[in-house]
Amino acid sequence: TSSNTDSSFFNVFKHAFHLKAFENPDRKFTFGKRAYIENELVRAVHPLPYGRRIYTYSNLNAGAEIYNQSATFLKWRALANLTLLGRNIGDATIKGEVVKPIVLKADTMSIEAEAWYRDFSANIFEEHWQSNHFKWDNNFKKQHEVVVRSKFSYPNAKLYAGFDYALLSNFLYNNQLGMPDQYNNEFSVVAAWLNKDFHFWRFIYWLYCRRHPHR
Repeated sequence: TSSNTDSSFFNVFKHAFHLKAFENPDRKFTFGKRAYIENELVRAVHPLPYGRRIYTYSNLNAGAEIYNQSATFLKWRALANLTLLGRNIGDATIKGEVVKPIVLKADTMSIEAEAWYRDFSANIFEEHWQSNHFKWDNNFKKQHEVVVRSKFSYPNAKLYAGFDYALLSNFLYNNQLGMPDQYNNEFSVVAAWLNKDFHFWRFIYWLYCRRHPHR
């Protein structure tokens, strides 16, 4: 017999200050450098039967990065980020990646690898929510993840392959009731994949030539 507006809002405003030194391609050994500090202001609004519930918070992040993207032998990048103040204080990310190009005559292949360690908080909607059909108030632990990824690319042959490994703990998911829940133990996920594109018309032409060799 009654109804209310069942919609939510999430606004984030970020401003950052960066100091950056670029690579010098004229030098044999060179790498870029970057340091930054970033502040984000967040406002989340949930509906209530009579009014709204508003959450406002901020996070102060600081980080640094070094990289080399101009080298022809090996490209690499390393990044570290830490939340110093705010709702998500203690969140941290350490990440590194390397790319090795392999030149074979006119073709170029590449082998890529990246790895990271990350501690991160649940978002505001996973911890607090209220709508016409769902309501929860949670206090989740930080999620932890260690991920290693590798990828092989051969664009001219349209061939791609990869291998991923992830070690996760305090994983957040939606349970059978459609509500956020947390698995407090540790588990791992392993995945491998292969992708190859084929041109169908070339296959048909090859098959035609096999059946009609004199035409």
